Amino acid sequence: MSAVFEKGEEWHQRQSFCQSLWKNINRLTSFLPYPGVVRKEPPLFFLPECLLREIFELLQPVDQACLSLSCKLLFYLFGSVLEREEFRFPRLLHIKVPRLCLNKPDIPRNQLLLRLEDARWRLCGACLRLHPRKEFPISSLRSPPLQTRCMTYAGIVDLCPCLSLTFRDRARLVKLLKLRRAPDDAIVKPDRWRLFQLGVNEQGEPYLSHSCWVLNDARVHAKLQIMLFLGESDRLIMQSQYHIQAQFHRLRLRDGPIPACPHWEILELLKIRQKSYKCFCDTRAEVSPNLQANQVVVDVSRILGSSDWPADLVWYKQCRLVLEETYSKLIFW
Repeated sequence: MSAVFEKGEEWHQRQSFCQSLWKNINRLTSFLPYPGVVRKEPPLFFLPECLLREIFELLQPVDQACLSLSCKLLFYLFGSVLEREEFRFPRLLHIKVPRLCLNKPDIPRNQLLLRLEDARWRLCGACLRLHPRKEFPISSLRSPPLQTRCMTYAGIVDLCPCLSLTFRDRARLVKLLKLRRAPDDAIVKPDRWRLFQLGVNEQGEPYLSHSCWVLNDARVHAKLQIMLFLGESDRLIMQSQYHIQAQFHRLRLRDGPIPACPHWEILELLKIRQKSYKCFCDTRAEVSPNLQANQVVVDVSRILGSSDWPADLVWYKQCRLVLEETYSKLIFW
């Protein structure tokens, strides 16, 4: 009986909070000019919360997300729907194919972003994010949905299975590195993703580091360490070191992916027992001698383009490949 009473009390408190929140919203918006229009509260807000939730459950995921974004009150009630996996930015962590087709109109995240387009915002089919319309070339704005590009060489670069960058993400990291080069009184904002650690090498040059694990199955375990820094001509350089532990005599190519670049996988490099490799995108890989049985170290160097705006061809060569024929063959963990 006490449990029922506590549940009812909790529901009453939440209902009171929602009503109070809605009254405050109405009070603040009442100061806006509405000539000749009598403001009325939407009938939806007179419904009990339990009925709202039943209606919410009948909607498709994209409709649920749009409803939760329609006002602060509904966002408080249903905003957790935006944390679903299908609405997150697509990375390689949950997918085994590095050649993705993620700019299709039937993907829930794309459907949501297309719904959110308006006179100010437009979806970039290369970055898979909303940008202000003023950042698109006029010719690109005439393209069909999901074919617009904010710049010629826009795209997504996968640094590791858990970390992917658009060119704007990369620009923020470059700005962070350049600010760290500035005098000590310069204001350096921390990494907003909290996925990098900012350090300084022996020469006094700043760098960003990131580490993670790739655990595919019982056959392959890999520890990844990444370092980003500005090289000659302020080009962004990425140096990665993979500590791979595997049963190499039973290694299969489908045990991946551990991509060295968009065009080459490290497991494929180990399978053919090649000690070094250079890709046409200027990615270099070196395999160190085995220190222990079933363990190998691979060093990979990638050039992520100039630090200038907009993106250049060097950046574009490192971008994720997008092929339509792979869409129906996606394999998830």
